[in-house]
Amino acid sequence: MIRTKLLAIISNTVAYAQTNKLIELVMATVSLNADDCVAFGLPEKLIITPTGPQPLQKTKELDKTIVTKEPVYPKLIPIAGGFLHTKAYTEKTQSGRAHKLKGFDLLEYAVAVFYSTATGLPVTASDPRLLIGHSSKASFIMEVTNMSSNLTAIAAGNATPTKIAVLFFRWAKSKHPDLDGPWSGPFTTPLL
Repeated sequence: MIRTKLLAIISNTVAYAQTNKLIELVMATVSLNADDCVAFGLPEKLIITPTGPQPLQKTKELDKTIVTKEPVYPKLIPIAGGFLHTKAYTEKTQSGRAHKLKGFDLLEYAVAVFYSTATGLPVTASDPRLLIGHSSKASFIMEVTNMSSNLTAIAAGNATPTKIAVLFFRWAKSKHPDLDGPWSGPFTTPLL
């Protein structure tokens, strides 16, 4: 019984490693050493021996020369309790699997919550009422329940209006913020 469970765990681990290409990721490591090769059963010819000061390695994904004018197109799905499931796409695709634009490792967003009856909603991402955040994933759950600083007091006896989130998005680079993409226009969605 225990042996069967252990074999199932090993089988699932191997399948996970193959599906997610874990060995290939280890092989692509810039500082692969002898211990790594032994631990992962890799050939010793992959060992990288540093000789003197090493220049900074830059990857194609975070190439500091890539600049984009391609804005983010989000799909915002309200979830009960003041959460938003956010899926980001390029404006050209707008469908399929959510993904970051090639060359960018972050999705940057600016967000605030207002009542639907509010006037003077933000029209640019630089509005000081917005909070700036980042996600390393193109599909993630955003919590907006605690964003109440822009909600005005409601007079006694009046019905509470619907809360809405106002959001702006752009593709961003953690190491080269001067090359971040342009901010999208405002997106609004009601909150549940």
